[in-house]
Amino acid sequence: CDFYIPKDKLILEIKSDWTYKNSKDKINNIKKTIKNTEFKFKVWILNEKGEILNKIFKTKNNIDIKK
Repeated sequence: CDFYIPKDKLILEIKSDWTYKNSKDKINNIKKTIKNTEFKFKVWILNEKGEILNKIFKTKNNIDIKK
């Protein structure tokens, strides 16, 4: 994980678009590992300028939301 924020029980991965496309298995394994736990999981996908292209969330209800 790139960041863990204990008070929010949040695991945050920050990936470039290229890295995200090439590490989907790793990210899916993290999501499976924390499924049905109280942890929240976020992935921020950035472009080469550091701008957020997409955000993927795993909530307590195991719902993925892409923005």
